Amino acid sequence: MTNTTAGRFAAWRAWRAWRARRREARELNRAAELLAYGKADVLRAAADWAITEARQAAAPGEPGRVTVDDVLSIAVLRVGAVLVERQEAAEALRQRYEHQGGARDLTTDAYDGQHHHEGDQR
Repeated sequence: MTNTTAGRFAAWRAWRAWRARRREARELNRAAELLAYGKADVLRAAADWAITEARQAAAPGEPGRVTVDDVLSIAVLRVGAVLVERQEAAEALRQRYEHQGGARDLTTDAYDGQHHHEGDQR
């Protein structure tokens, strides 16, 4: 190797290391933001997002369908929350579904396996 080639190789390795550290720093910052934001807030936001998408995807005059899996997918893939339990996502979806009047134009699996009172929305 000549001095020029060795210098370029060393510069390339230094750049790659810097880039890897930068990526790790971004991931750590994102994790810190999620912790600061709070899992409950992340799940509520993911549920709202899933409800909006279900309404937009529904055919005119037909009810849309929003599922716990939709909320989990958004929370994990789009928001980056990795430690989300299905029961937590279901609870967030139930809360947002009721808050947004989901029974008007949506169906959901968020109540499956839950004990309901007579007046609960589905």
